[in-house]
Amino acid sequence: GAVFSWAAFAGGGAAAADPGAVGARAQHKRLIAVVGGMVGAEVSSEELHGAAALVYEVLGRESSVLERRAALVAAIGFVEQELFKEALTLVASLRAWRDSIPAQDTAPLSTGASEFLPAGAPAFQPAGSGSAALPGSS
Repeated sequence: GAVFSWAAFAGGGAAAADPGAVGARAQHKRLIAVVGGMVGAEVSSEELHGAAALVYEVLGRESSVLERRAALVAAIGFVEQELFKEALTLVASLRAWRDSIPAQDTAPLSTGASEFLPAGAPAFQPAGSGSAALPGSS
């Protein structure tokens, strides 16, 4: 199955009919659409879900918005500001919902990033590893 499908993302919370799960499912669907806007229409469903898992992982980090944006751009290329802002909001909401589900109901997400990244593209580094300065930070 797709690495970032609703069932894979929500785990035991996927079948829940409570308003929180219904809202989260709509947000998950919207995040997939936003990521589609970021990566373009010429990707397969697997690549799209891999990219969505990557976006979810990168934007969910405990780092500044600037650092998260830089990591995302390094991973997938130019990201339109409006899509970035919407994805940031969606990821925050989805993480909060997922954190509210009992732990045994959700499996850790496997990121599909490696399948999505083009061959030869540098894998992104977690914030704080490496000494590359962000443009304009000197």
